[in-house]
Amino acid sequence: MAKDQLSEKELQVLMASTKLSEQELRENYDEFKQECPSGKLDKNEFTKMYNKMTNDSNSATIA
Repeated sequence: MAKDQLSEKELQVLMASTKLSEQELRENYDEFKQECPSGKLDKNEFTKMYNKMTNDSNSATIA
């Protein structure tokens, strides 16, 4: 099960390593929790979510 929210430390690390704002990260995490309440992704779910976040149609090569 995914935890309720990201910690401040997790947010700081993610903001430092991505170009996403705190608001974007929180929104993405909320969407992740709705789509994957277990907190786990299979390869297909990862690819779909990655495509949404990056607008990248080539994410299958990453997964």
